[in-house]
Amino acid sequence: LLEGSKAIETRNYDLPKALIGKRIQILETKPGEDGVSDLGDYISGLDMEANESLNIVGWVVFGRVIEYRNGTNFEADEKKHLVTKGSAYGWNLKKKIIYGWVVSAYEKYGEEMTETRGWSMTRRLRSLYELRPGRIGEESILIDKLVEG
Repeated sequence: LLEGSKAIETRNYDLPKALIGKRIQILETKPGEDGVSDLGDYISGLDMEANESLNIVGWVVFGRVIEYRNGTNFEADEKKHLVTKGSAYGWNLKKKIIYGWVVSAYEKYGEEMTETRGWSMTRRLRSLYELRPGRIGEESILIDKLVEG
């Protein structure tokens, strides 16, 4: 996503309308089981500091959402979302819809920007977390996403 090769992020749920056009921080986590987050609903600042596999690695802005309602349309965009036909994340007959969050801007941080010290986060919707710094009044949104690299 942050390398520019993926133009659409696919999910089984819609991106909240309030987040379209907003900068969303990307959280890198250790690899785990497909489709299962190993993060809890709340992660304290101390827990984030203690977990070396949690890093804020960049940000993305999604400009719109595509609703894929059939396998033909989903598979036609394979070069944009990079989900192959045989993938567990791909289209199957049980799925009624897959949402494609269309990337409009992104930036990958350098090594010095990956600190999680002083931040805590609370799950708001599936893999979307509210990120809170130590200072009151500043907040952002974070995606729990494995960044491949």
